[in-house]
Amino acid sequence: MVLTVVAFLMALAVALNSGSGAHVLPLKPARQRSWNANRSDQWLATRETISTELEGNILRAGIFYADVKVGTELFTVQIDTGSSVLAIPVDRCTTCDEGGRKYTTEGRDTLVKCSDSSSCIGLEGSCFSQCDSCSTSGACCVVGGAEDYCYFDVSYADSSFARGSLIEDTFEFGSSGLTASVVFGGIFQETANFEPHADGILGLSPRNEICDPNCVETVMASLVTQNEGLEDVFALCVTPKNGGVLAIGGVPDEILAEPLTWIPYPATPFYDFYDVSLSPTMFVGDIAVQMHNVTRARVDSGEPDLLLPAFVLAQVEPLIEENVCNAGGLCTSGWFRAGKCYEESAPPFVYFPSLTFELVGDDDQVLQIVLEPEVYLLNYSSEVLCVGFREGDGDLITFGDTVLAKYATVYDRAQKRVGFATAAADCGRGTPVVDTCTCSMDPGLCLFELDDGACEETECSKMYCDLSGDFSCEVQQKDVLKRCSNDASQEEGATLCCTRESGTVVVQKS
Repeated sequence: MVLTVVAFLMALAVALNSGSGAHVLPLKPARQRSWNANRSDQWLATRETISTELEGNILRAGIFYADVKVGTELFTVQIDTGSSVLAIPVDRCTTCDEGGRKYTTEGRDTLVKCSDSSSCIGLEGSCFSQCDSCSTSGACCVVGGAEDYCYFDVSYADSSFARGSLIEDTFEFGSSGLTASVVFGGIFQETANFEPHADGILGLSPRNEICDPNCVETVMASLVTQNEGLEDVFALCVTPKNGGVLAIGGVPDEILAEPLTWIPYPATPFYDFYDVSLSPTMFVGDIAVQMHNVTRARVDSGEPDLLLPAFVLAQVEPLIEENVCNAGGLCTSGWFRAGKCYEESAPPFVYFPSLTFELVGDDDQVLQIVLEPEVYLLNYSSEVLCVGFREGDGDLITFGDTVLAKYATVYDRAQKRVGFATAAADCGRGTPVVDTCTCSMDPGLCLFELDDGACEETECSKMYCDLSGDFSCEVQQKDVLKRCSNDASQEEGATLCCTRESGTVVVQKS
C-alpha cells in the first residue's frame, strides 16, 4: 500500500500519543585478537577488535542480523553494507509487528525536537511542501502532539520503507561495552516487508553522514569518533545456513583462510556503496562472457543473491545448460533458470561450470572471484537446491550473500577499500555439525574411508564409509560439497551418510 506523505504525517501525529512495551533477547558477543600490520597488502593495525556472532542464513531468512542495545533495550538488526541508517521500531508505531520489540519513547526525552538545531539538521532544500513545518535551520518537521519533531524517512530497493522521528540515545555493539551516542530513525510506520526477520536495520555503508531527509552522523562514524583508538574498519563473514561473524575495529584472524586482497572503492564523501571495479569479461567455465559497460560490482550484505544484469544473465543461462548437456547428458533446452529451485534429482554439481569474475585493484592488480557450483547452488533442504543468482537492475553486478558466503570481506573505511579473502570454514568458529541426509550413489563422488577409527580423504571408484567399532571422528573440509554413502555390501546400519558444504563434518557410528 502506498501512502501519501500528508496521510503519513497525520498518522504519525496520532501515533505519538500512544505506547506499548518491549521484549529482550540475550546477546552473544566475543572479543577477538586481530592481525597487526599497517600496509595496504597486509593486515590492519588495531588497538582492539570487537566481534559478535550473527544469526541468519541465505535462503530461509534472506538476511544476517546481530544483537545490539539501544538505550537500555535489546534489538536484532539486519547488517546491511548497502545502506546507511540505523532504524528501530518504537512503541507508538501504527503498522509495526505487534509482537515485535519496540523502543520505548514514553517517559523519555529522546525524540529529537525540530527546534534543536544541533541535532535536527536539514539538507538544503529538503524541507518539502508536505512537511508540517520547517525549522529555522531548514529541517523537515512533523507534528507530534505539543511539539514538532525531526522527521525521518528511508526507503529501499525492494519498495519497503520506514518513517518516523529521529531519536537520540546510546548505542552498544553487542554487549561488548563499545558504545556511542547516536541519532537514529525511530520507526512510526513501516511497510509489511520491512525487516520481517529482525527488529530493525543497521546500515554500514561508506557514508559518515546521511540525510533522510534530515542529516545525521552514521552509527559507524559515531563509534569511531567517540572511541579513541578504534580503527574505522569492520569485517564480515557469513555462511549459507549458520549465521556468521561481524567484527568492528579490525580483522579477526580466524575468519580468513588466506591473506586479503584489497580493491578500492570510490573515495567521494557522499558515495553510498562499496562499489569495486570489475573487468567487463566474466567466465562460465572456460567460456568468456562479454559484459561491455558493466564495470562495477556492489558488495551488499543486505542482498541474499548474486545479481546479474538481464543481458548478462541471458548469456550465462544457456552456457550452463550447454555445460551440463556436454558433461551429464541433460540436454533439454530451457530447464535451467536463475532464481529457480530444483529437486536434488537435478544433475550433480560436477556437471556444472564455475562462474568467475575479475576485480581490478590498484596498478591493474586482478583478483578472481570464483564461484563453484556448490557455492551458487544452495541447499534449501536435503531434497531441494536453489540457484543463488538472479536478474538485477541496471548495468551493475551485486555481490550479495551468495558471494559473501565464500569470501570474507573487510571494509576499510579510512583507506576506502574492500578486502577479499576465502573465508575459513564456518568463519573459524569450529562449530561441529552433524548432518542427517539421504544417501547418494552418484558415481565419482567418493569421500572418506574410515580405517581403525582414523578419518582419511580418499580417491576411489565408489563411495563408502566403513564404520567398524565404536568411535566417531572429525574431518576438516574445504568449501566443497562432500558426500558419503552406504555401500550395498556393508552390513545394515554400519554407516552414516553425511552431506556438508563447508566446515567440520562429524561422522558417527549409526
